[in-house]
Amino acid sequence: MARVFLGLGSNVGDRLWYLRQAVDFIVNIPGLTFVNISPVYETEPVGYSEQADFLNVVAELNLKMAPENLLSELQEIERALGREREIRWGPRTIDIDILAIDALYYNSPRLRVPHPELANRLFVLQPFDDIAADYPVFALGKTVHRLLEMTTDRSKIKYYLSSQTLLNQPKEV
Repeated sequence: MARVFLGLGSNVGDRLWYLRQAVDFIVNIPGLTFVNISPVYETEPVGYSEQADFLNVVAELNLKMAPENLLSELQEIERALGREREIRWGPRTIDIDILAIDALYYNSPRLRVPHPELANRLFVLQPFDDIAADYPVFALGKTVHRLLEMTTDRSKIKYYLSSQTLLNQPKEV
């Protein structure tokens, strides 16, 4: 079993609803066990700026499957929630990224772990730091907290909701 960290973000429609739905789907994937989730942060877009602000969280899970299988499961959740890939770093109902899997360094045409932009994204590092500050990102040779201290990303980020608020909301049908 390995620790896996996922980054989730949404900036289209009811952003919080999309995050809740994605979390609900993720915790029901066979081979994954939910451990923790960060508070929700509201963040300005990075890369393509002509879009709405995002809501972002980082989730920690225990993993008992191959990374490529996890990626396939996560992409199916994105499709089920209406994710369309029209503009790189553009608007999306939901985005789910594999950030890190224990000491794994993985590089295939479909997947790179740790996520190649991890050290450059405040919207990932802040929520990641909230739940696993001392987690060593082995391939980068630093803890999450040290990566947060070193990032040059100065985009706007603000606390939005507690993780309990995210997890304890009534589910819509």
